[in-house]
Amino acid sequence: MKIRVAVTLLSVLSCQSVFADDIHVPEDYFAIQGAISAANDGDRILVSGGVFYEGLSIIDKSIEIVGLDGAENTTLNASVSNSSAIVIENSAVAISGLTIKNGDAVTGGGIKSSESTVSLQDCVISDNESSNNGAGIFVDGGSMTMDDVTFTDNVSGGGGGGLYVRYATDCVLTNVSVFNNLASNGGAIYVKDLKGDIDVIDSDLSDNSAVNNGGAIYIKNSLMNIESSELTQNSANRGGGIFTYAGGNVTMQGGILQGNSAADVGGGAEIRSSTCSFTLTSFDSNIADSDCDGVGSGGAIDVVNSTVTVTDIVSCANMACGELDDFSGDAVIIEGEVGGCDVGTGACCGGSACWVMEEADCLNGGGEFLGGGSVCLVDSCEASVALGSCCVTPVCMMTTESECESAGGEYGGEAVECSEVICDATCAADINQDGSVNVDDLILVISYWGACP
Repeated sequence: MKIRVAVTLLSVLSCQSVFADDIHVPEDYFAIQGAISAANDGDRILVSGGVFYEGLSIIDKSIEIVGLDGAENTTLNASVSNSSAIVIENSAVAISGLTIKNGDAVTGGGIKSSESTVSLQDCVISDNESSNNGAGIFVDGGSMTMDDVTFTDNVSGGGGGGLYVRYATDCVLTNVSVFNNLASNGGAIYVKDLKGDIDVIDSDLSDNSAVNNGGAIYIKNSLMNIESSELTQNSANRGGGIFTYAGGNVTMQGGILQGNSAADVGGGAEIRSSTCSFTLTSFDSNIADSDCDGVGSGGAIDVVNSTVTVTDIVSCANMACGELDDFSGDAVIIEGEVGGCDVGTGACCGGSACWVMEEADCLNGGGEFLGGGSVCLVDSCEASVALGSCCVTPVCMMTTESECESAGGEYGGEAVECSEVICDATCAADINQDGSVNVDDLILVISYWGACP
């Protein structure tokens, strides 16, 4: 039933106290859209747990939608609508406790918001698709505020696998998780031409991919503030973690860029025609030229026609293919200290095989430790297996210097072939070269008795 109550709506809905209705789904209306159509400005739509197979349209309304049993138990499944799961136009909407999935549209598979004020809390945006931009959410003007929102498994044919924002006056993301999303540019987030700033606070962007640029973030002609957030294991052609272009200015305070990779330039970040700063940020094990085709540099940051300032950062094990490489391109302005990572674990070579482990465990097992924070690449251990000729008279074998010395041999040098050396016998009668002349040598001579070939 509908209950008349006096409430003060969230600031996203109204700045003044009004009388509003609570509309229950499925008690009052079986479908959420039915409740929306019946709602007046200021009403709350309270949705009980369940799966609702429909798409929603909210136009010229100020309402709140609440999943009473939380996002894990309340799902809007748009698989039957062949459109955005939720379309919002010229409205003020607060949504909480809802999973929004299986939307499929040109833009905004999960949510398409146009010139609206939208607040999301405790929501999951998953398994949505867009042929153009914003598979999870597409924001066109207005503002967007998120707290405790998860984006996962969204796929965009254009920009913004998780979130695409343009022309907005304000956008704040707090405690947001964006993982395993895919796009052409901006695997997690794509931002362009904002009228205000976008803030990313205490958030985690991981395992996202972009076919072209910006595995986690692509930003153009806008200002982004990143605070205490982690960008890890994202990948792209350029800018594995972050790609900025044409005034895509980024300020990052704290946080970490770790394990991001770019097939070309900028494993951690690719900065182009922008002004960016990183303070107390850790760059750890990011890789440029991840396909090792010889094209690419800037394991941590690559800079092109830009000003980049780093202050009191930590940088370790950033590479271009298999070579240590922090910064490339235009000079980076370094202020304060550049610290290294804790020794901890690193790559351990045993022959041509590689494992990540503690240094002590590596050395105790007879391996070669490549350094704290180092990572295992395809060819990490090739250089460590330095073979050369070794004379254990009169026999020559190809082995490492340490193994040659252990066998009491004479090492001819790294990359020196046995065909290039002559191993002189020190005792002609010591046929089996065991260091002594005895009956064993006589037996060998008898076994060879006869005409020489």
